Amino acid sequence: MSANIRKRVKSKRPSGSVYRPSDIGDWAKYFDCTQQEVRDAVIYSGVMVVDIKDWIKRNVAR
Repeated sequence: MSANIRKRVKSKRPSGSVYRPSDIGDWAKYFDCTQQEVRDAVIYSGVMVVDIKDWIKRNVAR
C-alpha cells in the first residue's frame, strides 16, 4: 500500500441543508428568524450549523 492514500474524513460539525424551501422554513423555526435571514446567514457564513447560528446571533435584531 502506498503512503499517499488519503482517508476521507467527515466533519464532526453538522451542516444545514438549505436547498429545499421546506428545509429553509425548518431552519428559520429552529433559529427563530425569517427564511430570508437564514438565506443571508448561509451566504455569509456557509452551511455549517454552528456558523449559521453565530451569524444569526450577531446580525439578527430581536
